[in-house]
Amino acid sequence: MCWSEQLKIFVTTGARCFHLITPNENVDTLFAPQNLSTDSFMRDSVPNVTKVFNQGGHVRHDEDKELCLLDKKSIGYLSGDGVTPFVGLEQSAILSGKGPEYLRDLLGFLKPVQQSPKSRWVRCFSAKRDGWAARTFYEKCNGKAPNIVLVSVGGRYVFGGYSDVAWTMSDRGWQSSSKSFLYTLCNKNGYRPEKLPLRDPPDRIAIRDHTSCGPVFGGGGDLFIADNAGGNEESYTEPHTYARPQGVTSDGPCDVFAGTWSFTPDEMEVFHEVVD
Repeated sequence: MCWSEQLKIFVTTGARCFHLITPNENVDTLFAPQNLSTDSFMRDSVPNVTKVFNQGGHVRHDEDKELCLLDKKSIGYLSGDGVTPFVGLEQSAILSGKGPEYLRDLLGFLKPVQQSPKSRWVRCFSAKRDGWAARTFYEKCNGKAPNIVLVSVGGRYVFGGYSDVAWTMSDRGWQSSSKSFLYTLCNKNGYRPEKLPLRDPPDRIAIRDHTSCGPVFGGGGDLFIADNAGGNEESYTEPHTYARPQGVTSDGPCDVFAGTWSFTPDEMEVFHEVVD
């Protein structure tokens, strides 16, 4: 349904779903008894509205999905699999425009380590928005954990890493973790989603916390994001600490993630987990 059409409320199992919630809409009003009918009801058309509200603030709507109020605090959307909670990663610029399998598989990687089924992910850093300086990344994401790093190269390759340990401004050096992992969604072999755990957890060199460079996973620079990475080719992938991608038989420089061993990313985003 396009936004110029009238808006309907739909009632599905356990959720009351709306095509659109206007920026000045009161959530409590939508849940007033007179609105909790199983019948659809029509609203005036509201073209060009780009935000919807929940009680914690606003989120961007998805033009291709029907937005839903799952309860008074959460928003979701309708998909072929039913009602999917809005978890925050839908706002990723890297994932936008990609197929639904990208978000689905990334959430599948995160599910075993999430602190709560109701967790949401809040973006603390975007290189396109905030710049590529490593220190800015640390300032924006200081102390925010668990977190997930998303990297895009050439608008095609998508990969990154998850850390349950925070990045900080304290230059603490190597940090131990038993839950951190790398992942690849689309690599030089095509769409090949793969989660790459630590080989021998807990590992004392799971991540490197230092403001001289961007996020670093693994003692050999399994994933190394350089300072000002968008303007150089000093970032690289070199498996040593985490599992190798399928087809890689030895440690060392690896071209599977980004098509080449060293690369210039076109975007990096970092989201941190929030439990309401």
